[in-house]
Amino acid sequence: MRAIEAGRQTVRTVTLGAPLHEVAQLMAAEGLPAAAATDGDGEPAGIVSERDLVVRGLAWNRPSDTPVEAVMTPELVTA
Repeated sequence: MRAIEAGRQTVRTVTLGAPLHEVAQLMAAEGLPAAAATDGDGEPAGIVSERDLVVRGLAWNRPSDTPVEAVMTPELVTA
């Protein structure tokens, strides 16, 4: 995929409070390497990646109903 094509794709989001198992299911079903996390107003609050789910979720044996903000990367760089 070329960079221009990647920039045209819709960004998938999950809301803060979403349980890890729902985030993982969304990412698996849609083949996503990451999803943006948004607050109640739809504003960006962070990003959750496959690595976040594995390293901060599975590796620490967190329950599947743990909220996404427990493992997401909160520092977002936006343009």
